[in-house]
Amino acid sequence: MFDPVHHKLNDTLIPRQGSAPEYGSMSSLVVAVKLVDGKGKKRCFGADDPKMSAIRACLGLCGIIYEISFQVKPKRQVSRQPNA
Repeated sequence: MFDPVHHKLNDTLIPRQGSAPEYGSMSSLVVAVKLVDGKGKKRCFGADDPKMSAIRACLGLCGIIYEISFQVKPKRQVSRQPNA
């Protein structure tokens, strides 16, 4: 789930940060977006929508995004090594 305390909206959509190289950019993991367009109409876009590429790259220019769904990847197992 998107946590606005730890992320700014642009951080999730700009391909320059937030994802491991093997998973691609954060924007490539977006599978659905809900927004309010410039005319005040609520719009929903899914992964199969032909406009999704534009939505992923628009950085909010298509409207006010109020919900984003991401494809999730398995959690990595991380362990801490004691200092030598």
